[in-house]
Amino acid sequence: MIAVKEFLEANGEALLGAVGAIGGPRARLGCLKLITDIANAGNLSRPMQADLERLHNLLAKGPDVGAAHENEMDRSREVVGLMADRIAELLEEIGPARRKGDLSEWLARRS
Repeated sequence: MIAVKEFLEANGEALLGAVGAIGGPRARLGCLKLITDIANAGNLSRPMQADLERLHNLLAKGPDVGAAHENEMDRSREVVGLMADRIAELLEEIGPARRKGDLSEWLARRS
């Protein structure tokens, strides 16, 4: 839980930007709620783990994050990929309680 909180604290703004660019305002709002829920939680619940999995899927499968120049776009893709990889690592460390979920369910539930 500590590692997840530290990751979200250090990368929250970048995550919100990437999620907003990939999934739009509803996805950004859902990500903000997840970050807030985890920051205020003592333990990582199964629904939070499922939401982290969906967040990972959104970042991993999302289209390119827009940027003004090709070099910036490459860097944006790299940053989003690194965040997705780190979330996957955190989920792996947390354990097998992960479940597959539909992104639309997460977006609808979080709005």
